[in-house]
Amino acid sequence: MTLNQHLTSSTIWRDYDLSEITERFRVKSPFGSKAGELELEARRFLWLSAKTKKELVPSELVDEYWHAMILNTATYRRYCEQSFGFFIEHSSGIPRSTDEAFAAYREAYRETLEFYELEFHNLPPAEIWPHPDRRLEERLARYKKPYRLHLETTNHCNLRCEHCYSESSNTEAHHDLHLIAAVLDEAKRLGVSKVTLTGGEVLSRPDWKEVFTKALDTCDNVYFITNGLLLTRKKLEWLTRQRAVRSLKKMETNIFQAYPYRYWSCY
Repeated sequence: MTLNQHLTSSTIWRDYDLSEITERFRVKSPFGSKAGELELEARRFLWLSAKTKKELVPSELVDEYWHAMILNTATYRRYCEQSFGFFIEHSSGIPRSTDEAFAAYREAYRETLEFYELEFHNLPPAEIWPHPDRRLEERLARYKKPYRLHLETTNHCNLRCEHCYSESSNTEAHHDLHLIAAVLDEAKRLGVSKVTLTGGEVLSRPDWKEVFTKALDTCDNVYFITNGLLLTRKKLEWLTRQRAVRSLKKMETNIFQAYPYRYWSCY
């Protein structure tokens, strides 16, 4: 088994700026917590596809990132042209037509893993590239757990918008912090990938910092829905510091896997 050596050994495929796609994937995808790793693995997969000039098969997670690349069509086209000299078409996914087609698909996936090890001198990471014999089982396992928690933290709000779907009231007590913490602990146990904090207005809680801290301890991707009127520079600085501290703790030494920046999403 040999790789096509006529392809340039340029590192553009590795160095081309895909940060816009990756950060959008981090925010939008249920697998956003793995955005940095999946960017690297998608780059490697496309490099292998170009070098072998074969129709290789990505893992489901790599395919998720590949889809994100294709949605940003202009960037993906430039990436392919500058890295490989030609456009790499997206494959159609798992065939459902015949047993022979499915068997060929399985074999192409095995071959992809073999090319990966040959080119990069390492086994592909099992959490992203499952073993062919366990691939279907692991794919189904991802859908047996929730990936996002939408948590109403309070009914309090500083506005009374007629169109609001939530009936806000300042007469009721804020939802109990211990109950919120218990829900977030359960979400962490189940492997939830995203948390959205909403209300009412979450920033109307006097203990909003504790709520955010607990949410950040649950997963990487935390959103909050706010009308923005209670946001201050001081609050934004506090939120930024919390994200920065956690990001720095999770930085990895491999430059391709080190993505220290995280962003808050407000609606």
